[in-house]
Amino acid sequence: MSNRKARWKQMSLSAACLLAALPAAVQAGGAAAPSPGKQPLTSPASAAGGSQEAPWVGPKPAEWQLSERFGIYDQNPEAYLPDDKEENAHPMEFGYFLQDLITRAEAARKNKDYPAVVKYYRAVAKAAPNRATGWSKLCEAYELVGDNERGARACRYAMDREGASLQDYVRFVNLSVAKEGDLAPAEIKDLNAAIDHLHGEPHVEVVISLLSCQVAVKAKDVAAMEACTAELDKLAPNDPKTVIFKWSLAIEKGQRAEAAKLLDRAKELGVVPESLERMRGVAVASRLHMPPFWAVAGAVLLVSALGLALWTVRRKRSFAHH
Repeated sequence: MSNRKARWKQMSLSAACLLAALPAAVQAGGAAAPSPGKQPLTSPASAAGGSQEAPWVGPKPAEWQLSERFGIYDQNPEAYLPDDKEENAHPMEFGYFLQDLITRAEAARKNKDYPAVVKYYRAVAKAAPNRATGWSKLCEAYELVGDNERGARACRYAMDREGASLQDYVRFVNLSVAKEGDLAPAEIKDLNAAIDHLHGEPHVEVVISLLSCQVAVKAKDVAAMEACTAELDKLAPNDPKTVIFKWSLAIEKGQRAEAAKLLDRAKELGVVPESLERMRGVAVASRLHMPPFWAVAGAVLLVSALGLALWTVRRKRSFAHH
């Protein structure tokens, strides 16, 4: 057994299951951001109708790679990807190649080279566009570099594919509301539809209400804020995020005494001092009759998004998107 195959047997079970679950990749029209894409493999024999297999036109595999057929072009990993014919002819080598890309991406993450993480996961998503995994990791990578718009788009692609997880939905909402400017009506509708999709999943009632509050604040929808905070008050009355959203509603409605009480309650529940200071700044702005919502969205949603991300890490459950 070669050293590469021996290393393959030492892979984690989760990585092996990921690759085994990947079906034959096909191009998804318009799904990926502009990039060179899979390279067609041709030879004089195949062009003339012969049966000779076309050679791999990309780089030779490095010694460290699991794949002995498909090398990685590190300057632009998307430039050379096995096409559908190569994938179907060499499914195991294709699986090795995907794991090699993931290995490269995670090494870059460890070195805090986040642009490199993006480029390797773009290649994974393009190589296997019909599975959620690559898009989900790409969404996470875009979040690392602060590209909220592309990150939200990648998570949207993950949600529409087999293997989507709860975290894809959470990150999609977080990144969408973190984008600059107001949400268009179509965006609000899309976000609410994504949240509605979670209804019926086990143990996600609090997540649904938290996501709904995030969208309501960003959309400046007081009625929706009242509805989601009422749900949170029933489901998680002592959660700091519940108190923060109730506080932001009180600020918007001009209920300063109630907001002051909720600010004290947030402090009791352990909201970090930096966020408490931002909240006090919003309260001052409201007393001066300055529009408070921009500050609420900037200060409060940051706290709630971080808290929600931590909550889902503790209780995340993967589920298939139907």
